[in-house]
Amino acid sequence: MSESAIATTTPRPNVNQLIAKVGDQSLSLGTRINCVGDVMRAMSHQMMAALPKHLTPDRMIRVALNQIRKNPKLLDCSAASLFGAITEAATYGWEIGGVMGHAYLVPYKDECVLIPGYKGLVDLCRRSGQISTISCEVVHQGDEFSYSMGDDPHIKHKPNDRDPQRDSKPITHVYLVVRLRDGGVQRSVWSQQKIDAHKEQYSQAWKRAESPQYGKPAKKDSFWHTAWPAAAKKTVIRDMINRGLLPVSAEYREAVDRGLQHEDDGGVIDFSTIDMMPPEQPEAIEQDEPETHDRPQTTDEIDADLIKLAQTDFGVATDDAGVDFTLFELQGREMNEATRSAIAGLAKDRKAAINAPQGKKAKA
Repeated sequence: MSESAIATTTPRPNVNQLIAKVGDQSLSLGTRINCVGDVMRAMSHQMMAALPKHLTPDRMIRVALNQIRKNPKLLDCSAASLFGAITEAATYGWEIGGVMGHAYLVPYKDECVLIPGYKGLVDLCRRSGQISTISCEVVHQGDEFSYSMGDDPHIKHKPNDRDPQRDSKPITHVYLVVRLRDGGVQRSVWSQQKIDAHKEQYSQAWKRAESPQYGKPAKKDSFWHTAWPAAAKKTVIRDMINRGLLPVSAEYREAVDRGLQHEDDGGVIDFSTIDMMPPEQPEAIEQDEPETHDRPQTTDEIDADLIKLAQTDFGVATDDAGVDFTLFELQGREMNEATRSAIAGLAKDRKAAINAPQGKKAKA
């Protein structure tokens, strides 16, 4: 290689050094999160080689970083498990967390585990090649709905779409209909009362969110509180898989089992509230401690870490509520006036970018 070529070659980042920084607790939160992104970019040809066309490497990096911002404890998991879980999600073509809810990154002791959500479980069942169609729906109060099992099973559901308030009305049932390629049909119907009874018996996240902690009122921020329909659908799907009514390929069995073993998804909650420990070892569950990066500011200087997080979130303007939340979450934190003013300016720019005409938005 000529000297001129050597001089103009962009040096490749040292991936091992970046990985070491991810686990370095002496570094700021923003620096460690940025290093995760840098590792993913440097290793994108390996980690994201199997991504489908609808999921670009940039978006995969973005949703992964947003999950880590939501739960910084993921940074303390082993690097192999963290990047391994992200790579597994990329291999399946799953978005991590957010609106799609295919799967979630969950810290278990010092390991990061990829837990399929209900959409992830549906996707894995589809990959068996034995399913023609699969539909999981919720029934709202006011819909026409009837079903029967036995010798002449059927489910009839006519949503009351003329009611503009339909989606805000109480849910009465959740049902699943699976048509197999051999002509068979599997059905399951759960009432809202049955689902809630199951939740109250098995969901540790719901129980914790319902209980006061550290003398403070109950947070009520579990997946069941914030995304009841998705949690209910996963419950119905898990039950059918457990009963052997949904086909699963052997090659995906391990991932499916992870989705079956853990009653709760991550959703938009703090993953540390999920009881990931075996029931016989409750004493090993650690209590959440206040995060040091959430402490109130005591000076008039701008908090560089918070601004860095806001700027990273502003990197791509989009109106996808499942992806763009960090900037607006930051506005709810305790901080000094200088930092709040700087973040408010970024929020204003974000809103302008989202509302801009398509051509200008792409340019931004």
